[in-house]
Amino acid sequence: MFATGISMADDFIMDENGCNLSICDVSGLLQARYAFISGGKARNGSPLITFPDVPNFPNLSDTDYQKLVTYLTSVCAIHDADLGFVLIIDRRTAKWSTVRATLLKISTFFPGLIQLVFVVRPSGFFQKAISEVGYKFIKDEYKFRVVMCNSIEELHDYLDKDQLTDDLGGYIVYNHNIWIEHRSAIEKFSANTQIISHSLRELANKLTETELPNNVESTEALLNAQCSQRDDVKEDLASAVRQGETLLKCLKRPLSQGNDHGSYPDKVANVAALERLLVQLAETEKVFDSFWQKHELKLQQCLQLRKFEHEFRGLLLQIAKYEQKLSKIPETGESMMCCNELLIDLGKLECDAKEALLEAEKLESGGEHLIQTEHYALDSIRPKCIELRRMRCTFQEQLERKAEALHKSRDLHERIDKANKWCTQGIDLLATQQFERCHTSEACENGIAQLEQFINAAHDIHLNNPKEFHTVFETIVTSETKALVQQVLKRVEDVQVMLEKRKNTLKKIVERPTRVVQPVKPEPTVSAQEQQSLRSPPAAPSAESEVKRRWPGKKSRSTPKVQIEVLRKSGSSDDSGFIPEVDSENTSAMSEMGCVQAKRRHVMRELVETERLYVAELHNIIEGYVQQLKNPHLQHLIPASLVGRADTLFGNLEDLHDFHKNIFLKDLEQYSSTPALVGRCFVERKENFHHKYSIYCQNKVYSEALRRECGDHNAYFKKCQQRLGHKLPLGAYLLKPVQRITKYQLLLKEMLRYSNNEVGYHELQEALDTMLGVLKYVNDIMHQAAITGYNGNLADLGKLLMQGSFNVWSEHKKDRISALRFKPMLRHLFLYENAIVFCKKRENMREAEKASYCFKFAMKMSDIGLTENFKGDKGDKRKFELWTHGREEVCTIQSDKPEVKDDWVKEIKILLLSQFNAMKGNATKQYIRQRAEGTASSCSSNTTQKRILTKAKTWGHMQRPSNPFLSSGLSSQECLTIPSYFNEDESDDEGWSTDDHSGNSDEQDRQSLSTSSCQPGENLQHYIALADYMAVDFGELPMTEAEVVEVSKMGDDGWWFVRSLASGQSGWAPGSYLEPVNKRHSRTSTASSNDSLGEAFFMLSRTVPEAASLSPTDQMSNI
Repeated sequence: MFATGISMADDFIMDENGCNLSICDVSGLLQARYAFISGGKARNGSPLITFPDVPNFPNLSDTDYQKLVTYLTSVCAIHDADLGFVLIIDRRTAKWSTVRATLLKISTFFPGLIQLVFVVRPSGFFQKAISEVGYKFIKDEYKFRVVMCNSIEELHDYLDKDQLTDDLGGYIVYNHNIWIEHRSAIEKFSANTQIISHSLRELANKLTETELPNNVESTEALLNAQCSQRDDVKEDLASAVRQGETLLKCLKRPLSQGNDHGSYPDKVANVAALERLLVQLAETEKVFDSFWQKHELKLQQCLQLRKFEHEFRGLLLQIAKYEQKLSKIPETGESMMCCNELLIDLGKLECDAKEALLEAEKLESGGEHLIQTEHYALDSIRPKCIELRRMRCTFQEQLERKAEALHKSRDLHERIDKANKWCTQGIDLLATQQFERCHTSEACENGIAQLEQFINAAHDIHLNNPKEFHTVFETIVTSETKALVQQVLKRVEDVQVMLEKRKNTLKKIVERPTRVVQPVKPEPTVSAQEQQSLRSPPAAPSAESEVKRRWPGKKSRSTPKVQIEVLRKSGSSDDSGFIPEVDSENTSAMSEMGCVQAKRRHVMRELVETERLYVAELHNIIEGYVQQLKNPHLQHLIPASLVGRADTLFGNLEDLHDFHKNIFLKDLEQYSSTPALVGRCFVERKENFHHKYSIYCQNKVYSEALRRECGDHNAYFKKCQQRLGHKLPLGAYLLKPVQRITKYQLLLKEMLRYSNNEVGYHELQEALDTMLGVLKYVNDIMHQAAITGYNGNLADLGKLLMQGSFNVWSEHKKDRISALRFKPMLRHLFLYENAIVFCKKRENMREAEKASYCFKFAMKMSDIGLTENFKGDKGDKRKFELWTHGREEVCTIQSDKPEVKDDWVKEIKILLLSQFNAMKGNATKQYIRQRAEGTASSCSSNTTQKRILTKAKTWGHMQRPSNPFLSSGLSSQECLTIPSYFNEDESDDEGWSTDDHSGNSDEQDRQSLSTSSCQPGENLQHYIALADYMAVDFGELPMTEAEVVEVSKMGDDGWWFVRSLASGQSGWAPGSYLEPVNKRHSRTSTASSNDSLGEAFFMLSRTVPEAASLSPTDQMSNI
């Protein structure tokens, strides 16, 4: 049907053209105006074609003429062309020869039927006379009728004026150029319509021939793709309709304006043609929509079928899995406890399978609905619905049957347990009754009453009715169960016999008459056969014989008393039916462990749930506040101070939301089933927390300032708060990230409380340390943001390590007045990797939380030394000193607690040690490189090179380098420094040796130095290594810390030739690494802290007078 509709559209478009020519093919001929069709008609309805008086018409080639008249005749409608054409040849200014040539061309070729030809003769006298004569000779040569008109007025006798153009004295308003433009637009629209029709036909064929896929994903993809193709074609069709309607309005505009003196038949014809094209497009769209509706229904049904099949396969596997689990649950248990456990497992399985069974029932209903809606795949859906019903019913029947069997099995074991319990109580009753005291009637009657009451209680066991037992327990009784029941029944029978015997014995005592004289009978003796039976009990003793053996009928002196043993019964599968009592301590321990695990799960659940809530709150802030800044309806409410400053107000809130939603929350959910291992999430994401929350908290100060500037009660914030339904203002929600980062460590502490050395305990401890470190770092960053007055970038100082408030005494050699200050200054210190910043804390009395830190001064880590233990003030353990070279400036720092001081000293020592190690490596490389350059240079080197080389050799006169140095427990006069290799200034060469030096190799270089060798008669001095030294060149001796060596030679370049007392090896070693043993012992005894690793690394050489006399400017040149 759709293909037929498309073909009709194509036929209509071809009819509108009528030929294969377009206006582009004859545009030049039309512009020359050799002929035109104005839309006028003769009195019989035939269309008029006018050949105006054009001088060049005789020069028109036959091919161009044929193309022109073919196109003009094709413009008319089919029903008008069938009536024939009336031709008007206007030759009023031409010659007769031109008229004859024109008639000849028309007679030679004209694609349509010619009804009549009107010729307006030449108006000249001579040409008019020639035409009268010439026409008489040629009028019979043509197949069509020719009417010669001498004037325009004579033409009006045959044709109406309202059908003629104004150049022929008519009323038709005709503009040839406008006609060409309109015709071009119509033909372009017609071609576009034809393209759209072709696209619709191809799309229909493609959709019809497409094979339907076999899975849900492919079917959805196919449906979306074909819907997209359909939308594209529909959009093209709508665009064509809009184009046609626009063109139609343009064509109708002159008609709507109206003109009493003229008409527009050409425009009327164009409008009619265009309207027919639009109607046909509408019909084509209607046919396509009908086709698409059926095709889309088929695709939707295919998608429904694929989803049905996918869910069917999934449920098939689920129910099969549950059936397999059900088959593993036995129908009978070995004891009542076992039956209870099996029933619990069965109940859990039923709960787990309930959802799958409901889904199966729902899917079955969906399949029935598809069948009722006449789905095209009924043969595939109906069997699956039947299979679903069968599987569901079968599983439920098996579940009910197994539950019924387990209940029966539990009932049977309960009866068996009752029987065993009754037997045990019966034996206990017989044992507790003291037979020798039953010598009175009253005592015997009480005993008889107890026995009768206990015997009647045996009816509650419900095991002695074979018919009932066979009816109720027939389906679950096995050979083992039957043997167990028989054994229990035999035991019950034996106990009943024993009880009946006891009762009869007591009755005989009661019924025995009273005697006056009771003769005394001798005690009966036990026969040998009875003794043998007592010694050797039967192989399978009955319950009665067991009781008789333990309870003799008469007390005898020679027979020992037999103890009655009472055992706790159980439903175990052993032959006796008894098990020992369960240890109560183990039970309580297991209960306590389960309680701890439950609490740990509760903390984990709280962690995950609060994380989800936190992510949701961040999303609400972003969606309700940040994104609304772009809402055009709220632009008038946004404060002017907030425009373009969203990043300042909200910081990196969106980055935090993305991290917690897409990364961290998924990590927590992954470990939700294993709470003990959740610590890994925090450890792995340590850097993310450090980076993201430091950025947010550092911006918090500026965010609060901007929020206060805008005000919580401005219209924009109120509108957003009202939309979100928040009870609190924006400031409370911007504090959420800070609150959340403090919440993690609390939850981790709770998790650690319920994880006692279990798997993941160390990860949890590491996670807690990590989050505490993050919290401390974030807190330090927030304090750093309040520093004011610092001229520079704080980021250049390196990472912020610590911050805190201290009492500070400062002393400077050039400022003697400050030395008289006894009262300390309260300063807030910030420890960076490259400097220590001293600030004064300023509180805002109006808003206490807006504290700021005014920058006072800073000390570079490369300029300072450290005195760890302060000797003054009775050895205050809260104080330590920081000082510059030569103690030009000394800062005594006092903390509030010794622990705080220890933490700061430890961190500073780590920084100084790392800087020293870096300096030592760089200096060694520079020294080796300079020595190589010194070896290669000649003795005639310039003075500057000699000076530099000589400075490198003179250790005793070195200036203090720009590297950290450390002292521990030393007085202020014992300022220890580290030698430097190449840090001198060329302008400062006072106090330096200028001896020349040359050599050819490293070994020759060391030998040529002026050495102070020990004489043979002198004792070699022992030195100790201050730190580990790794040999970097041939001939050097590696050393370990505290290794004792003896010095053979002392070179001027700082290298000493030593021998190790431990290994006996000899070689060159740097003198800065060595210290006399006696000096070290004396220093160790006077130092207040002798266990500092930094002291051994940094106490390398004492400050000499030359270095002490340097000015601060010279010292700064070494940095």
